[in-house]
Amino acid sequence: MIVGSVFICKDKKKLNKKQLKKHIDRSLKKSFYVNGREWPYKNIKPKVIIEEYLEDGNRKELTDYKFYCFNGKCQYVMTCIDRMKGKTKFFYFDKKWNLKKEFSRDGMKYDGKIKIYKPQKLDEMFKIAEILSKNLKFVRVDLYEANGKVFFGELTFFPSSGFDNTRTKECEEYLDKSLKIGEIYE
Repeated sequence: MIVGSVFICKDKKKLNKKQLKKHIDRSLKKSFYVNGREWPYKNIKPKVIIEEYLEDGNRKELTDYKFYCFNGKCQYVMTCIDRMKGKTKFFYFDKKWNLKKEFSRDGMKYDGKIKIYKPQKLDEMFKIAEILSKNLKFVRVDLYEANGKVFFGELTFFPSSGFDNTRTKECEEYLDKSLKIGEIYE
């Protein structure tokens, strides 16, 4: 199964090697620099990364927990659910797991029918995000929780290459105030 640029294999016995090779060949020709103009990727040679497939108990897929950190502090986490269905939904929560409906288009439409799991290790995840973001003006720390353990995803300096259209104006204003652009250039 292909989700975005990721090839997912739950059972190696059923792996379509021809499809995988085609996907890898196509992926190795992509340039993250050209696509999103993210300068750190300009001279990076594309590589293939193979990771263990993780599941969390009875749930079909993991939830992405994306911690927006400013100056080593994190107040909110964005969750991404239903990614495997190709209809990813985004919701923001504060440290006490209060839904910030006004931060995303999906949040504003939230009616309680979709189950959004609060991670058992939420406090630990906030601590990890703050440790990893120490001494950085901004970074998004992506973490997962599976079977009672926290897993590191990635550090993201340019979420969606700056073209995220799922956030609301209220969220953008919060992020703008948190970043304190003026302090960076003073």
